Amino acid sequence: MRKFGFFSSKQIFFLIFFLITPMLKANVEWSGFGSFYLTKSMNESYFIESAESTQTEFTRDSFFGLNLSSSLSDKMRANAQFVAKTETGSPNENFDLAAKWAFVTYGLNNKFYFTIGRQLIPFVLANEYASVGFLLPYRKIPSLFTQTIPFSGFDGLALDYKVGSSHIILYGGTANLSFSSEITDVEGTEGNVLGFTYRRSVGLLDVQLGYLHSEPDLDLTIDGVEGVQAKGNFNNYSLGLQWKRNNNLIWIEGINRVNHNEVDGGIGKTLNSAYLIYGYTMDNWMPRLTYSQSYWDLDGVDLFESAIEVGFNYKLGEQILFKADYVLHNKLQDDNPLGASTVVGNEKSGDLVSLGVDFIF
Repeated sequence: MRKFGFFSSKQIFFLIFFLITPMLKANVEWSGFGSFYLTKSMNESYFIESAESTQTEFTRDSFFGLNLSSSLSDKMRANAQFVAKTETGSPNENFDLAAKWAFVTYGLNNKFYFTIGRQLIPFVLANEYASVGFLLPYRKIPSLFTQTIPFSGFDGLALDYKVGSSHIILYGGTANLSFSSEITDVEGTEGNVLGFTYRRSVGLLDVQLGYLHSEPDLDLTIDGVEGVQAKGNFNNYSLGLQWKRNNNLIWIEGINRVNHNEVDGGIGKTLNSAYLIYGYTMDNWMPRLTYSQSYWDLDGVDLFESAIEVGFNYKLGEQILFKADYVLHNKLQDDNPLGASTVVGNEKSGDLVSLGVDFIF
């Protein structure tokens, strides 16, 4: 079992449990959120967001969550979030309940505080679970962007320092990692993560810079040979901008991941991904346009993917947001020297339509 410092992840989780237990005796504040979407692939062409067939299904993009928060003292606060969603996003898969976070925060003063427990990795700005209490403008973060990050949370310690409009976060711990690629099956086990995040607000612009280092133990399948063991060694860099003025909303974010492993194993030497969201608010309506792309260097195979999403939001009060979307996804790929069965041709495309609602309570 992977250890971080003197503690394994299981020991850290039990420590979280005992720290959160006082919430049961304290005044607990709670809120909830959820998304319910019907999606339908318009053809059976493979692309990352589609179902495997043209059937209409709702489990892929639907989830429900509950947030709990309690003040344990003047300087200490406990927080937890539980989310029910499918584990892999496969069509018609059953929902599983999991703790997205469960942590205790202690403030030394109004500038410096630390957090211990299960937390979201503060590597990117956009996250379905990080923004609690208000409705998010997008249907979901583009899959071409999120696939760059093989994990979303960690068990460990974070140190925060806030001064003026700047926010600095140092964090480290253990995380469960998983990878997927066009070349081979990759399984990631528990591994160490260590990161640094800098955020700053400049007028109406929010800027974030992130660095994340991860070292998972990997179980690879290469050229049909299973059980190839390798030690992960990844450096990840991110840059995000969010800007909102008058009726305009712009979100831009990019990630660069560098694999320093001697054995590629289908994970790829480099991976770059980015997205751009533009929305324009008109009373309760907001049309929006999203463009995303990713580039993989996979064992000599160059894979470029892009997606364009056109959507409309309609806000009903302060707690309900209806969304309708059309997504067109395109994949360009060089010939695959390993002959992976998942690759058919050099160019593939697919599209889907989605209709749903986000709500908070």
